[in-house]
Amino acid sequence: MASIIRRKNGVFYGVFSFKGRRVWRSTGTHSCEEAKSIVHSMEGDFVTWKKVTVGIFREQLTEILKGQLQDSTIALFDQALKKLAELVGDKLLRSVGPYDVERFKSLRLKQVSATRVAIEYRQLKAAFSRAVQFGIIQSNPFKEVKNVRIPEKDPLYLTPAEFERLLESTSDQDLRAIMLFGVCTSMRVGEIVNVRWPDIDIVNRVVHLKNRPDFVLKGKRQRSVPLNDTCLSLLETLDRKSEFLFCNRKGGKLSARWVSERFRRAKEKAGFPKGIHMHSLRHTGASWLVQAGVPLAYVQRILGHYSITTTQVYVHSAPEYLQESVVRLDALLASIYRTPKPLQLIAPQLGTALAKPLAGREGDSASAAG
Repeated sequence: MASIIRRKNGVFYGVFSFKGRRVWRSTGTHSCEEAKSIVHSMEGDFVTWKKVTVGIFREQLTEILKGQLQDSTIALFDQALKKLAELVGDKLLRSVGPYDVERFKSLRLKQVSATRVAIEYRQLKAAFSRAVQFGIIQSNPFKEVKNVRIPEKDPLYLTPAEFERLLESTSDQDLRAIMLFGVCTSMRVGEIVNVRWPDIDIVNRVVHLKNRPDFVLKGKRQRSVPLNDTCLSLLETLDRKSEFLFCNRKGGKLSARWVSERFRRAKEKAGFPKGIHMHSLRHTGASWLVQAGVPLAYVQRILGHYSITTTQVYVHSAPEYLQESVVRLDALLASIYRTPKPLQLIAPQLGTALAKPLAGREGDSASAAG
């Protein structure tokens, strides 16, 4: 821990303990607050990597990640490293091995759900990969241990009738507007509270989601989300009393936590189960799009998913849509297969070919290729 001392010239200096001696570093500023920030950034130069514990690494990593990741993601790193230190001990980072990882998983599963442990495992694995990158440790022990298995679950979403019931459960007009905007755009709550009026392009009917100094989109992937008529009508009812689309009474930015808490009260009043959260409105909008027959590739772009594999979880919500998709082949097959007769009677040669073993079809392959 460094000390901050002001010399006669008015400049603040940071005093560090390094290898048994005191080292003075000028901050070049006469401001105490600026000096604190500068000294804090200098501390990394005087850390002996061999003595970095889980706790020290936790403090340094969360500081490094500021401005690079969302605050919520940094909080996940912080919480995971904190729990690791509590359960296996605040030991040297380089001494954490596969056994400690397994022990962490076992002890943590007694406290929280498997889903939560899986999330913390991923955060710790990423954190230790950073430690390898920084040269603090040689290898990542989390890569030698498998994550906990969690049963696959379909994302919970609301039906139109249920969503209407949710809207009617609250008299808070601001919350009602946020919920309707959330379903229309399928945006994350953190994205919603960071939307500013200049981000809205009425002419092209889109909202542009951008990375900012105080907010970073998931995966840093900027995107434009289309606005439907319902959403555009909603925007016409909002007062432009702030730069933010949705703001607090003083015109400042709403916090995602505030919105989530208000949503929790509304959904409990409406009688919805604990599994429904503000993020469920994103699932709801995505599920409705799939049910409406919107191609998954388009839904992927609206949601901002890196991989379409992530988007495919919403297919469960539209089994009828899948059935309708294959029915479209009927129009193409109508001229070939007019009556429900056995295939052998309609196309004897084709039926004979299909009845042959695979090895017996080789002679027909050239003619069938066309």
